Order: sequence, then C-alpha cells, then structure tokens
Amino acid sequence: MPTPLSTRFPWITRWPFFAIITLSAVLGISVYRSASDTPSPEDQIGKDTSIPLAVSASRVSEQHTVAFDFSAAGTVEHESEAHLSASTSGTIVFVGSDLGRMVGVGQTLFRIDAPGSSIPSNQGFRSSELESAALSLANAKKSYQLAKHDDDRDETTASEIAKDQARNDRDIAALTYQAILDRHIIKSPIAGSMTERFVAPGDTVSAGTPLGTISRGKKLVRFSVNDTERVLLSLGQALTFSKTFDGKNALSGRIVRISPIADTASRRFLIEAESSEDNFKHIASGSIVTVSVSVSKQAGPGNFFLPLSAVSQDQDGSAVFIYEDGLTRRRTVTLISIDGEIVELSGLDPDTRVITTGVKRLKEGDAVTLQ
Repeated sequence: MPTPLSTRFPWITRWPFFAIITLSAVLGISVYRSASDTPSPEDQIGKDTSIPLAVSASRVSEQHTVAFDFSAAGTVEHESEAHLSASTSGTIVFVGSDLGRMVGVGQTLFRIDAPGSSIPSNQGFRSSELESAALSLANAKKSYQLAKHDDDRDETTASEIAKDQARNDRDIAALTYQAILDRHIIKSPIAGSMTERFVAPGDTVSAGTPLGTISRGKKLVRFSVNDTERVLLSLGQALTFSKTFDGKNALSGRIVRISPIADTASRRFLIEAESSEDNFKHIASGSIVTVSVSVSKQAGPGNFFLPLSAVSQDQDGSAVFIYEDGLTRRRTVTLISIDGEIVELSGLDPDTRVITTGVKRLKEGDAVTLQ
C-alpha cells in the first residue's frame, strides 16, 4: 500500500497557513509602496498650484478717502465755573441760595461756625478764633483813637510816632480779622447760578470739603484729543455723546472751539462742543460722558490709503502685492504716514489693484482669485 503524501510530506497539511502568511506579506508590501508614493498634506503645501488662493483687492483710485472713528471721555461744564470749598472746619449754619438760583458777585452763600464754643459773637458766630480776632481789632481801634487824641493835643515827635504805630497795629488787626472771617463766610466770586450744592445746614465739614458750584454761560461738553486726532477735527464738526459707555441715549452736538495749544502736561488739546437738544439741559454739570466722533481724511495728491496689514517691510523698504492677470506681483511703494492701522502710501497708478487680504501667505507669481 503506497505511503500517503501527508506522511511523506507533513507540511502539505499546513498549506492554508503558509498561503495566508504569504498573501499578507504581499498585500503589506503593496500598501507600503502605495503609501510611500502618496505625498503628505505638508508636502502638497506650496506645490499644488491648481487651486488659486482667494484674496481681496481694491483699486488705488478707490482708496483716496478713509474714515476714522474715535471716542474720548468728556465732562459737562459751563463756560465759566467757580468751585467753592470750605476753608476751615466746622458746621454749616447758613446756605444762601437754592439750586438753579441766580447769585451775584460777593453774595454770601455759606457760613461755617464752631457751635461747640461758648463764646457768642455779634457776627452770629461762636468761633473762639473769630471772637478773639474781633476783640483784638476792637482794642487796636481804641488804642489808635487814644494815640491820635494825644498827638492832636501834644503835637510832638513822640506822640506822632505813637500814633503811626497804633495805626499800623489797627490795620494789621483788621487784616487778621478779615482773613479769619473769610474762612467762615464763603461768598460767590462770580455772578451766575448755583448748579451744584453738596452740603446743607447742620452738616459738619473740614477744610477742603466741596460746598457747591456757581456756573454761568453756555453748558458745554469738554474733552481732549491727541495731535493726530486734532488735525481731523474742524469747527462745526458733528459728534455724539452719552452718559453710558455703550452710547445708549446719545445726544448730538457740534464742536465750537479747538484749542490751538496743547496742555503742557498731557500734550493733548482741549475741545469744546455744544448741543441744542432739550435733554442736554437735564445733564448735571460735572457729569462724565463718552464722546464719539466720526471723521474722514483725504489722501494727498497721488497718494492712497491701505490697511497696515496689506504692507510688507524688508531691506528694500515698503512693498505691496498687486493683482495682475490672476497672479501676484510685488511692487515697492513709498510710505507717507501711519495712523493707527491705516497707512498712507504713494507710488502706484490709479487703476492698479492692490491685494488687501492674505498678504503674509503670498509670494511673487502666486495664482490668486478675487473674492
């Protein structure tokens, strides 16, 4: 009986196993070669020029005007204001005007006393300091009258010297008394109306405590700008202002004064604006407002504006990319000025299309399409 093949060649019984191993090896080599021949996404960047990059472009002739919007913190004030404050400590015993009432120059508006003192005064005060000064003044006046009487009687050199000394003492006592009295009596330095009052009778104050404000003239909005912003403004320029930062319930106004000289400390220029809207009169003097201004600027002859991001800088100077028959071309330009994110340039024909987006990804000769 012949010997079975499985006995003579035992590996034949395991041929399915070897077949699977062989087939897997062949497939693995094929997949590896296929993967090796396929370029990675990184390798395709910059090599596949079949899809042009989408960019935006503007003609130079369309970039001669640019809009500038800026805001500033302002205050509502009158043309002329006097801010009154306490010159001494004590208690408010008299208030001479109500809010909105007209007052005259020299009118007494506040009296400050020291009610803890036990010394009454014919001036209506109980301040020991003021009473002592009043007593010194009265004694100085009496001494002068006696010295004058003696000089009129004796008419000697000694009596005349005594009279002159007594007169000097009287004058000094009068100045001292008036200086102390002025600290207790607050008078209006200007004619106007009381637009702010911070105290009432019975309130205790110390030196420097704000008492009130006397205002006259038009109510204005005052704010400051830097030199770049100032050259954009003009008399009659429209603006808006609001008591809220987000501009709600904004009122309109117009510029009536532009200071020609900058403040030495802040290097900013004072701007004044007025408003004819009815609600403006209800905004209290001293209120803080947000002023918003929208203006436009014209480029110089032959110049144009572009976003700062559209301009590149290298050793050759400033340059831009232009669109020409579906390709990018790099052109050198002259930088005139920079205002924030806007630059003024020159050096291109009016019909030239300047690329304004995606500039950092571009190089000379790239295929692009306008979006």
